[in-house]
Amino acid sequence: MLYIDGGRGQKYGLEKYIWIEESAYIKAERISGALKAYSLFSGSKRVKLSELAKMSATYKEYWDNTAYMKTKEGGMLPEWPVRFFWALKALFLAELWVKVVNIVVGRASLKGVIESILEKRKIQKETDASTIKLRKDQVPSDIKVIIDCGFDDKMIDKEIVSLSSQLTRCYSDNRRCAYPIELYVTSFEGRLAERMRTVLKSQHISWRGIQFLDQSYDILYEKEGFRKEDFIYLTADSENTIYELDKSKIYIIGGLVDKNRYKNLCLDKAKSQGIYTAQLPIKDHIKMGSRKVLTVNQVLKIMHQWIEIKDWEKAFLNVIPSRKLPQSKTKNTDQQLEDLKTNSLILEDIGDLSEEAITEINE
Repeated sequence: MLYIDGGRGQKYGLEKYIWIEESAYIKAERISGALKAYSLFSGSKRVKLSELAKMSATYKEYWDNTAYMKTKEGGMLPEWPVRFFWALKALFLAELWVKVVNIVVGRASLKGVIESILEKRKIQKETDASTIKLRKDQVPSDIKVIIDCGFDDKMIDKEIVSLSSQLTRCYSDNRRCAYPIELYVTSFEGRLAERMRTVLKSQHISWRGIQFLDQSYDILYEKEGFRKEDFIYLTADSENTIYELDKSKIYIIGGLVDKNRYKNLCLDKAKSQGIYTAQLPIKDHIKMGSRKVLTVNQVLKIMHQWIEIKDWEKAFLNVIPSRKLPQSKTKNTDQQLEDLKTNSLILEDIGDLSEEAITEINE
């Protein structure tokens, strides 16, 4: 049976099932997800994982809209942070405890086991992308988009993982949308290509409607007959703005996850190559709570939305995470904020995709 540590020092807890220290109690108020639940357990007091599972399964019996709870001494404890129970419930409903119940403490930590399981789940969801059913009523949009992945040396390993998740989302969204876009992934090499070939088992080879090329996008001049003057590199740093998508143009999205470390990177690259740059009209419709930088899959999904409804503001509201939207410049009373959980790139963080991948994407 696996045991995990309770808290040291002054103990508070829920009946006999779990005891945590006062500092952990304070920290619990800021816990927002199951992945953080394990951080509450530290010290020498041992608690059976099965008891925690039992607590999770019956937490309403102990905590059903009540403001107080019994302590070990029989006294009363101020209101317990409800988010802590959400975290525990989510953790055990996911049945993670079943998978770690036979792990011996000392050989593997709960944190390590959970992270391993989540990584496997993420990989499974990414590799399952090739099985996504094609929407039957799709009509090709004739819009062409290049995802420029020529920034491998500018990203750390975690960002490469995030980018691979974004590409998976791009493919998934393109399969499900009403008017699919013709996609090209260029400069597909280095760690990104290695991850797609190994960890994700080369599933991208069977993806339809998307081409992967290890050369830069200029190879498309010869391969597809594209012209440089028809290229438009989309970047939030551009001084130009586009207000509609032109079928005669080829749009380039920078395949870069960099937490804003590199300013004007895509802009400078495009200018050095004589390629026209522009940004989507976000500032004309949405007041962003942060710098208006979107993830690759978010940009593509916004383009999907505009092609279908021809309304930029609704397209932005349907895709951009709510935390980045303090308010819109005009009020669309008939528009619901559809699926704002789209990331998370907490994320560009957090990963979206699996929970981890969404988190990566939305940060």
